[in-house]
Amino acid sequence: MSLWVTTPEFEEAIRHKRAELDAEVPADAEGALVWASAAGVQTAAQQSRIEELLRARETFVEELFDALLDELGFPEAAQSSPQP
Repeated sequence: MSLWVTTPEFEEAIRHKRAELDAEVPADAEGALVWASAAGVQTAAQQSRIEELLRARETFVEELFDALLDELGFPEAAQSSPQP
């Protein structure tokens, strides 16, 4: 384990990076809405809700991505039948 992880410098670097990422959230949320629209998805999603999802700190990004797709209005994937 790196000894740097337990230093104040590491904590400061983390705070700085989180602030950078947080500053990009509004533009990223707007981009997600534009992306959904360009994909032909009729969405009633609010940008504030997309921003909330982008700022979430869930452990598994897969769950957050599913929630984002749901919020944007993408339909669920069709289940394929198992091949014999």
